[in-house]
Amino acid sequence: MQRGERIFAAVIGVFGLLWIWKSTELTYLDYYAPGPGFLPLWLGALLVVLVLVFFWSHRGTEAPASPHHPARWWSIVIGLAVTVGLVEPLGFMVPVALYLLFLLKRVEQLPWRLSLLVAAGTSLAIFGVFHLWLSVPLPRGPWGF
Repeated sequence: MQRGERIFAAVIGVFGLLWIWKSTELTYLDYYAPGPGFLPLWLGALLVVLVLVFFWSHRGTEAPASPHHPARWWSIVIGLAVTVGLVEPLGFMVPVALYLLFLLKRVEQLPWRLSLLVAAGTSLAIFGVFHLWLSVPLPRGPWGF
């Protein structure tokens, strides 16, 4: 585990403890339902537990620092910019699916079959949740989706 990972996990743990502490100032239960302090208490507790599990599972390991690849970073940023530019003329689903495919195949170098399945499935899931379930209007392309 690298130093930055330890620091980040510790900060998250401190936020969890802060949520637990501040939630005690709110009522835990109302007359017939959870009060405003119920959710912050349990979310804070969950954060603390997850941080402890993270530290425990990485005890005694020191991961080598990954090499910094500016070309990889720039390909992600430029791909995202192209995706944002294509959402209006092509709709939401096609550019997002293509961007995910690009990330999975080019950046992460996963196999074609897995990349296609994950990109298509994720794009369809996002469309289903936001457009069909939550009725959030997403940009539609020339194909009607």
